[in-house]
Amino acid sequence: MRINRLLIALCMVLLISVGVYAQNSKIGVIGGVNIANVSIDADSVTTSSITGLGIGGVLDLALSENVSICLEPMYLQKGTKQDMQEEITTINVQMKVNYIEIPILLKILLGSGNAKPYIMAGPTIGFVMSANMEVSFLGMTAEGDIKDLMESLDYGVSFGGGIGFAMGNNTFFVEARYTMGLADVFKGGEFQGDIIPDEEVKTKGIQIMGGFCVPLGG
Repeated sequence: MRINRLLIALCMVLLISVGVYAQNSKIGVIGGVNIANVSIDADSVTTSSITGLGIGGVLDLALSENVSICLEPMYLQKGTKQDMQEEITTINVQMKVNYIEIPILLKILLGSGNAKPYIMAGPTIGFVMSANMEVSFLGMTAEGDIKDLMESLDYGVSFGGGIGFAMGNNTFFVEARYTMGLADVFKGGEFQGDIIPDEEVKTKGIQIMGGFCVPLGG
């Protein structure tokens, strides 16, 4: 319920901003990589990052000349590699989870000229599309779908910065940000005949992105 109210409030702000500062608003595309990992509440588990893809769109709605609300809805790959110690055996696990992620970021431009750095921060919400896990131990490998073991919703906060380069009325940009999940995204359950316990798992990642924007409305 709180998330729904937040989204409604943000939509109202966006509608107002488009009407007042449409001349500074932009639309475009974005793509890059997500260096993904998780934090997990289990002492016997060591995690390491995997590199996933991120690709989507940009809707940069101006609130003033140098301040905007930036939506970057995208297909984003998250996950982790895990090494779990079971007595004298090490179990290697790789999880890959695909989300539709919607960062809603307050963006502040700094400086002037054709190259403008900026900072950005705000909430992000993600919806699980698919999930897969691969488990290897003692020379054997098991792989399968684990979407039913995942919560359908992930949410968190994201912050970072970038730089935009003016190309006439258009803008090319590169940016990097850190996203920290606040939701426990793993429910646990049965996988390949074994029961996986419900551990607290939260996503995190460093996104390195680039994109291109044109003025909203042409």
